[in-house]
Amino acid sequence: MTRSLNEAERAVLTRILSEQFPELPGQIDRARVTAPWSENALSVDIEVPDQTAIPGGVSGVVPVRAFVNGDNGELVGEVLVWASHGVLAALEYATFTDEPPVSLPSADRIWFE
Repeated sequence: MTRSLNEAERAVLTRILSEQFPELPGQIDRARVTAPWSENALSVDIEVPDQTAIPGGVSGVVPVRAFVNGDNGELVGEVLVWASHGVLAALEYATFTDEPPVSLPSADRIWFE
C-alpha cells in the first residue's frame, strides 16, 4: 500500500534537491512511498504518479553528497536520493553508527560536500 511522504521525508528531500536539481523538487508534492526497504527501515522506494521520464534526467544516485551530523557534530550518516530518468525513485538513509537511528535526520543536520 502506498502513502504520502511524511514530514521528515519531505523536509530531507527538499533540503537535498532544492538547489541543484530543478526537475526533482517539483515532484515532492506528488511523490508516494511504495515500500520501505525492510521492516522499520527509514529508506524507502518512491514513485511519482503520472510523472514521465525526463530526457537527460538523472538516473541512479542523484550526484550530491549529503552527510548527517549527530548531536555532538560527529558524522553519523549520509542521505542518498535515487532517481530513474529524472523521476524520484528512492530515499536512502545510510548510517555509519552501530545503532540504527529511529528517525530521519532533521534538515538542519544535513550538510554538503
